[in-house]
Amino acid sequence: MPALSRGDRRDGSRLPATSGNYFARLDGTCCAITASGRDKGRLGVADILLVDLGGQVRGEGQPSAETQLHTSLYRWSDDIGAMRHTHSPADTVLGMLATGQPALILEGYELLRTFAGVATHEASLCVPDFHNTQDFAALAAQVIARLDQPF
Repeated sequence: MPALSRGDRRDGSRLPATSGNYFARLDGTCCAITASGRDKGRLGVADILLVDLGGQVRGEGQPSAETQLHTSLYRWSDDIGAMRHTHSPADTVLGMLATGQPALILEGYELLRTFAGVATHEASLCVPDFHNTQDFAALAAQVIARLDQPF
């Protein structure tokens, strides 16, 4: 078996290049985001950008194309502290299961108990599905509109 290089993960959680990004709220006006196109398993200081909640980079670097979507969520709720956005094979296939459906229903999974208010694996969780688009302003508006509805 070959040795693992720095950043390689056997659990599938590694995010190479454009397969996802990380966001972390720093305060009420700014968040940190991984730079576009960087392997998330090999990040250095230069790979983390500061972005205001309007999506403008403070300094130099190219943020993720999805920055507008994520910053809209931070503006929507002060309770959101961090996000992981992924296009992993498993997440992509899971999303494909909901294609054409308004939501994917997860039931019977022990991991559901990690969500606030869920005390048993016998619960079900509705995960809304949104059509893939490069119009992130429109997608952000759709997501916020859905979040403003009761679940």
